[in-house]
Amino acid sequence: YAAPVLVFTSEEVWQTRFPDTDSVHFSEWPEVDPSWFDEELAGVWGRLRDYRSAILADVEPLRRAKKLGSGLEADVRVVVSDEAERELLARKDLAEISIVSNVSLHPLGGPGASTFFGDREATDTPEDISHIPVWTTVTTNHKCGRCWRHLPEVVDDGALCDRCADVVGG
Repeated sequence: YAAPVLVFTSEEVWQTRFPDTDSVHFSEWPEVDPSWFDEELAGVWGRLRDYRSAILADVEPLRRAKKLGSGLEADVRVVVSDEAERELLARKDLAEISIVSNVSLHPLGGPGASTFFGDREATDTPEDISHIPVWTTVTTNHKCGRCWRHLPEVVDDGALCDRCADVVGG
C-alpha cells in the first residue's frame, strides 16, 4: 500500500522480500473483503470530513492574507445546532483532525454563538460549507516546542504541552 507514496523505498523492500518477481508497481492491489465495511463508521467519518472541509475553508483565506502563519495558529468556533451531532463531535479531536490549535463547539443561540461574529472586521464573513457555520481567529496561546500546537497549558513559546511532556519524560 505504500508503493504509490514511497516509490523507491517500496521497490527496495519488495525486491528484498521477493527477489524473483517483477516490480511492486506491476503487482495487483488486493481485494478488500466487503464485510469489513462499516456503514455507521463511514457516516461518522463522512461528517468529520465535512466539518474539516468547512474549517479549512475558513482557515485558508486567513493564511493567504498572512493573518495566520499556519493552521496550528487557528482558534476555530463552530456552531452545531444538532445536540447529538455536537456530542459526537465533542468525543472526537476535531482540532487534531483539522490540524488547528483549537475547535470549540457552540449550540445555535447558546453561549459563544451570540458573539460568534464579533472577532473579525465588518467586511469579513464566515464560511458556510454544507451549512456549517465556522469562525476562525488567531489563537492567543503559546506554541509547544515539540508538536507546534498552540495550547493553553504551554506557558511560553517553546515550552512543552502536557501531552509532549509525558512523551518526552516517558
